[in-house]
Amino acid sequence: MRSIVGTRKLLRTRKNLLIFLSLSFPIMAATACRSAPTPIKGKTTPQKQVVQEKNQTPMNSDTTQKKTDNKRFLEAIKSGDTRILNEAGQASSSIVAEIDEAFSAYSQESKVLAVNFIVENDSKESGEFLLKIVTDTSAELSQAAAEGLMHLSVLPPADIFLRRTQAVDDPYNRALLYRAFGNRQGPTLLKQARLLLETESKSRLAILAACAKLGGEKEQEEILTLLRKANPEDAEEMQELLVYVAKARLLKGLLPWFEKNGNVIQLGSVRHHHGYYAQMPDYAIWTAVLLKVPFPFTTIRLRKFSKEERNLAKNILGKL
Repeated sequence: MRSIVGTRKLLRTRKNLLIFLSLSFPIMAATACRSAPTPIKGKTTPQKQVVQEKNQTPMNSDTTQKKTDNKRFLEAIKSGDTRILNEAGQASSSIVAEIDEAFSAYSQESKVLAVNFIVENDSKESGEFLLKIVTDTSAELSQAAAEGLMHLSVLPPADIFLRRTQAVDDPYNRALLYRAFGNRQGPTLLKQARLLLETESKSRLAILAACAKLGGEKEQEEILTLLRKANPEDAEEMQELLVYVAKARLLKGLLPWFEKNGNVIQLGSVRHHHGYYAQMPDYAIWTAVLLKVPFPFTTIRLRKFSKEERNLAKNILGKL
């Protein structure tokens, strides 16, 4: 059991990476903190494209303008101006190569900003750059790159991606990369994922999740077994796995949670909510809410659900 506040790692998500940058660069970073893509569907919203109108300047002038903008982007990254993230999609195709060339001269904070800029740019070159950075010795850079690869629409070729992934030392980052692999689409990917071998538990679970997301039925059955056996200390990890795989049939594995009243996580502070915990049934309901299961009651956050709400939710999940 642990508190819902103050216990998560600062750099666990890309949003928190931006918070980290805002602490280092007080330059209106809050304007750049946008919600991370939902883990259920992954990043599906394409970058906004500029529509060329009749009176627009000739193409070579537009290219020159983009080159000029690239210089502005590079200067903003070097100075740590996180507002530039909102314009990443407007950079020309050479921006990744230009950042790569300047990368070694950046401060640590600017490197993290550069990684996030490249994620937002979401070009073919983005994945190749991030896959190289993920092997960096800096923990925050490696994690920023691994997190970013989870949200790209285009990734490097599968065989290269997996080979580089297995060369990553940190098991948490390897797990992120395996999940990024599971976000892909292709006829041979499940077979490739099933050939992966891991001894570390988080990485092994990530491979299982990737295979399940890619349509592996035996892996989905294994996840159902894990869900049914889960204890309070497993609830958060199992929720993260379910939201990632996003298969409605797996929600049946949450039914045994309604018979387990162990505390999972403290809601609020000890001072104001002593003994106020979310329990296994609450976590089951909230997981289903994250996966868009319609309930006859409304909730926008994890909370303590009433006995009536728990019974209604259990009946609905049982019919899925």
